[in-house]
Amino acid sequence: MTKELETAIALDPNFADAYMLLAFARMRAGDGAGALSSMQKAVALSPRNENYRFNLSQMYLNNQQPDQAVAILRMLQKSGNQEVAQRAGESLRQAQEFQAAMQTAPVLESAAGQGSAGEAPITGSVRIEKTSATDNDVQVIPQQTPVKFLKGTVQNVDCASPPAATLTSVSGTMTWKMQVSDSKRVLVIGADGFSCAWNRQKVALNYRETGDAAGSVISIEVQ
Repeated sequence: MTKELETAIALDPNFADAYMLLAFARMRAGDGAGALSSMQKAVALSPRNENYRFNLSQMYLNNQQPDQAVAILRMLQKSGNQEVAQRAGESLRQAQEFQAAMQTAPVLESAAGQGSAGEAPITGSVRIEKTSATDNDVQVIPQQTPVKFLKGTVQNVDCASPPAATLTSVSGTMTWKMQVSDSKRVLVIGADGFSCAWNRQKVALNYRETGDAAGSVISIEVQ
């Protein structure tokens, strides 16, 4: 099936349905990264297709990238299609639980398999527990700030340090400086991709706040 779909795409590179089916075929084959890439292409070709966007959110979850999944599902929850909105709301709750678990759980990285002299190495499931400052063998993932949502207008884009970019966005009476770590990989909905030429472009941003009127962009919906 994968081979036939790749042939169909070679014949018509703009056939979005073929990319969607290829994404599921690759996921069934255990190729999570390939599945995500194919689904991203399907959405890029048909950005208004809400089923594609929902499927993309599931691909992100499958690849343990809940931030991107949550950003998409929040947008779909506002859909005028009640079925889509309900399905997105149900999936959003699950995605947020997964997101919270990844942000707050300590991981015993260096401790695994490195017992002290005379001790058996640690095996089995990961142990989750609170740690003190003296637990030098334990690495704890720092808790991240929550994902927030902002609607505004991009006044200009600074792409002087590729692949990073800075969006100057106005929302109400505030001007925000929004950092995009990789303009080629950031999730963009409603457009073919990120543009350094955006000017007075209305957008909806999912971001993490990094300072006073500053944030790190997770996704961009062009409106």
